[in-house]
Amino acid sequence: MNENHLELNEESKLVLKSHLGKIEKQIVNYAHEIAKDENEEDVSPAIILKAALLYAPGKKYYNFDNMTLGKRIVSSISGITIITAILAIIFGLIGAFVNSNDGSWIDIAKIFAGAIVGSTGANVVRTYQT
Repeated sequence: MNENHLELNEESKLVLKSHLGKIEKQIVNYAHEIAKDENEEDVSPAIILKAALLYAPGKKYYNFDNMTLGKRIVSSISGITIITAILAIIFGLIGAFVNSNDGSWIDIAKIFAGAIVGSTGANVVRTYQT
């Protein structure tokens, strides 16, 4: 098989064509819904593109069912999660070694700990939406 010109056997072509036909019907149906919602008489190319991007966004779909728990956790960690975790640890250590009776240091550490949860949760939602 030549890497510059990839081909499928006839059976594989039929399976792909059948599946893409189903997706095409879903795209067309959704495009008509969008046109109706936007009070458009015809389905414009822009509306078709909007519907097509919903069903075929042009990037690989990640099936999280086949991923191990560790890989799912690592895929949900972003740069902001790491930075907020480091800041939470730093403020926690400052609080542990500073002789302060008012406890204000723990409030700062709690804020950063909450930021870790929030940023990771937001990243998980974004990951599952893509």
